[in-house]
This record gives sequence, structure tokens and C-alpha cells, in this order.
Amino acid sequence: MRNNQFVILVVEDQELNRFLLEEVLQRAGYAVLAAADGPSARKLAREHLPDLILLDVMMPEEDGYQTCRLLKEEPVTAEIPVIFITALDELKDRLEGLDL
Repeated sequence: MRNNQFVILVVEDQELNRFLLEEVLQRAGYAVLAAADGPSARKLAREHLPDLILLDVMMPEEDGYQTCRLLKEEPVTAEIPVIFITALDELKDRLEGLDL
């Protein structure tokens, strides 16, 4: 999937949001992988080693914070940059994301 393209893994449980992010990023020239949940995202990250992960915070079962913690615990995925996608606006949410 490389072909010298920057690879972005989009992790978003809402299908429409995931589709929109994929479309915008692909039109901008990025290679895009997509996952609807944390376990799928971690599997894709291990297999493809994306250059960046865009990670939704509010997902059922395994939220984005937990997914990020698990990614950072695995040596093969620990150095992949993560940007959280969220509507949360509380200071504690921002601090938790920065801490990870």
C-alpha cells in the first residue's frame, strides 16, 4: 500500500464520519486504511505500520484512549503518531490525550 504515499489509519466507529475522512484524505493524495474499532485498528497498525493514526476518542467497548494505550505498549506500533478526533472539549480530556 506504500508506493511512496503517506499512509494514514483512520479509526472511527461512525460509518459516515469514517467515509468522509477517507474521501478527504484520499483526494489529498494519502493512502488510507480504515477501522471501525480499536481491536481492528491495532491489527491494521501492526500489519501496515501507518505513518499516522487519526483516532476517534468516543467508541464503544474500547475507547480511543484505551486503543492508544495498547498501541503505545506494543514496540512495533509505539512510535506511530496519534491524533485524537473528538468533540470532547473538557480540559481533563485534552490532558489525558496529551498524556498518552
